Amino acid sequence: MSGGGRASSGQVLVLSWLLVVPSLTQVRHSLPVLWIMPLTDNPGRGNLTASVLPAVQLALDDLSKQQTPLRNYEINFHIIDSECDTAKGLKAFFDAICFGPKYLMIFGGVCPSVTSVLAESLQRWNLVQLYFAATTPVLDYEKKYPNFFRMVTSDNTVNQAVVKILQNYKWRRVGTLTQDVQRISEIRRDLTKQLSKADVMVAVTESLSTDPCVNVKKLKDMDVRIIIGLFDENSASKVFCCAYSLNMFGRRYQWILPGGYHGSWWEKANSSNCTSNNLLTAMEGHIIVDFTHLSNRQIKGISGRTPQEYDETYNRELLQKGLVASKFHGFAYDGVWVMVKAMTRVIESVRYRERYDIHRNFTVSDKEIGRMVLDSMKEIRFEGVTGQVLFRNGERMGTINLSQFQEGREVQIGQYNAEAEVLELINHLIRFQGMEPPKDRTHSQRWDVSVPLYIILSSTTGLAILMALSFLFFHIKYRNHWVIKKSSPSMNYLIILGTMLACTSVFLYGLDGSLVTDKVFVTLCPVSTHELKCLSILVIRRENPYFKGMHIVLDIFLLLSHIRTWILSVGYTTTFGALFAKTWRVWTIVNNKEIMKKIIKDYQLWIIVGGMLLIDLCLLTCWQ
Repeated sequence: MSGGGRASSGQVLVLSWLLVVPSLTQVRHSLPVLWIMPLTDNPGRGNLTASVLPAVQLALDDLSKQQTPLRNYEINFHIIDSECDTAKGLKAFFDAICFGPKYLMIFGGVCPSVTSVLAESLQRWNLVQLYFAATTPVLDYEKKYPNFFRMVTSDNTVNQAVVKILQNYKWRRVGTLTQDVQRISEIRRDLTKQLSKADVMVAVTESLSTDPCVNVKKLKDMDVRIIIGLFDENSASKVFCCAYSLNMFGRRYQWILPGGYHGSWWEKANSSNCTSNNLLTAMEGHIIVDFTHLSNRQIKGISGRTPQEYDETYNRELLQKGLVASKFHGFAYDGVWVMVKAMTRVIESVRYRERYDIHRNFTVSDKEIGRMVLDSMKEIRFEGVTGQVLFRNGERMGTINLSQFQEGREVQIGQYNAEAEVLELINHLIRFQGMEPPKDRTHSQRWDVSVPLYIILSSTTGLAILMALSFLFFHIKYRNHWVIKKSSPSMNYLIILGTMLACTSVFLYGLDGSLVTDKVFVTLCPVSTHELKCLSILVIRRENPYFKGMHIVLDIFLLLSHIRTWILSVGYTTTFGALFAKTWRVWTIVNNKEIMKKIIKDYQLWIIVGGMLLIDLCLLTCWQ
């Protein structure tokens, strides 16, 4: 690595790495590549450049050990500091273009605000950019960024995996809970579009406020069972604490978190609202959807290393230099090999044209070189440490990893192949809190009473009413008999009448609207919290000459739906009250010898029954 100085403008920081093959002593031609990265720490990212430098150097070292595909050429990286500032980044870029060598490609770029502006102008400069450190869906539009390629799988693909999961479990109704920051808002917009295309209804969209419990409670009030959370680690601990306090976890709920977090983030979470055990309880079973950082296939790729061998070497380098790992290091490593493959193709194309060109003074314009690099990038396909590397419309067709939080650790439960658009789940590893996946809403099921059953019960009830009438007739006819007189005939009348009234409710409760279509049923049925109070009075249609308007049918229906509740309650209270009054009088006389001298008259029994009825009527009135 040779030290670079500032350009003549004094404002472009140039650092260069020269790929040197010791076995070759001849002069090698430089292939300049402009590397745009912030060289200072960024909030939430740390010093990403320092974290990926060992991966890039490792790729260069591995390349030097192979039979050089670039022949007598070498890659020369020039790094400029974007400072994650659009104005400063553009100034550094223009200085590098004006005062530096003619670059073949641009590598890196972390901050979307800088990268998006540069990517729009790449076509004018005949340059191709390979981006490895951000997943924002803003850069997914090929027409706007035709010369832009991304090594890391975008959030757009992660959202596709989320939609596939929803479709797999037939979840058609979800809610979203998002943090109000620009990057996450962009992900939410893309997710909403994809959910709409997949015919998945977003019941409610909540943005986290100062009190996340307010937003979580709104999801619960809207009966949202499947919740997609888009927020960072700090907000995640607060959200799951709220979920615990509101009982929004377990077999009835499923949380899905697109975008992974770093390590055991929940161990570092600080929250006074719940304990670590409470947090783990609420988190149990949630699904994490994130791009695959390193392939789990134990096969040697283009570099001659398996992903496991590469990861071991990279971590050893970090340990020696005292650096913190970045989840993008594998993409930077594979990115070097992508550029090598692309430039090799360009060199071969130029050599072929030079050999067979009829003109002696053969030259290739900058525009032609740019076109060759662009075409070569589109044909890239090889096995890297991050998996199969290929591009479609500038986007990496990578693999999305699916994990589930089980007993304090993340367990891989499947993958989503972006190229084939196929979801592969390891079903025996998936553990839901209940016996089956949770439902996406409270389902109201219509139960009809079969006509034969209704006829049998109605006939039996009719016989019971006739028997009660015969008892009533018998009591009235022999009301002067001394046995009837001593049995409190007035209470007997109430018992018989109450029984007949309660039996009458059987006819009304058996009418459930089964003789009408579902459309009419739903239109006319008033929905309460726990049931559909519907009657077969719905068979009355608009065509009935006695009822000219649908509102008349609805009014009658509503009236009868209330009447049947009153009939059953009043009938039961009357029967029970009369039996209780008679039993009370007998118990009082038998257990109290002094009161035997005193007669308990019927009006006292009427007071007991009347009191019970009054309480019943007050409750019914308040409820209705």
